[in-house]
Amino acid sequence: MNSQDAWNSVEIAKLVASLLTPVVVALLGFLLSRRLSAQEQRERAAQSLRESQDRERREEREAEAKEHEDEVLRRKYPHIELTLECEFLGERQGWHLVTFSIVANNVGQVRHEFGYINFRLRGIKHNAPFNFFKDTPRVTFPEKILAKTNVKPPQWNYAFIEPGVTQRIPVTTRVSADCSHVMAQVEVEYDPHSPHTAEAVFAVPGRGAYRSPNA
Repeated sequence: MNSQDAWNSVEIAKLVASLLTPVVVALLGFLLSRRLSAQEQRERAAQSLRESQDRERREEREAEAKEHEDEVLRRKYPHIELTLECEFLGERQGWHLVTFSIVANNVGQVRHEFGYINFRLRGIKHNAPFNFFKDTPRVTFPEKILAKTNVKPPQWNYAFIEPGVTQRIPVTTRVSADCSHVMAQVEVEYDPHSPHTAEAVFAVPGRGAYRSPNA
């Protein structure tokens, strides 16, 4: 091989190298770009998974916190068993002496207070029909014996019941011997939006139902 041929070979090699270099660079760039893109996609998928898991854990914590809060609030709600009792004590001059007992049993876990104890008493006379209120299945008691009255003792600023305690508040009044039945109603207030009511019906003893003191 003469010098001219060697020179041509070198030139050809240089030409080939100059032509291949951009292709190689482009190919390497493409491969690197694909690798980086795949890595970014994996990172985005991993980030999305972490965010989803964090969101689920946060929602679980919020749900648990709300459940705990609801449980605490339920413990603070009034759990009062409110009932009425009645005892007829005797008759004199056409009137029965009677004591109604308002019985409040705190079966909850916290103390409850109420600002008033409203009591009302109505009756039905002998031989009067048992009529319904209009469009209701409830029997009407037309005789007003005691209008709605706050029977909370005046010296009390409010009434309260400790957990596990039964409070009895007596109301002694009179009922006409003309009545055969009476309906007692009571309403207590824990707050302005949640009064608690109870009612009960009692038969009035007939004449001669009481034992004589000398018997």
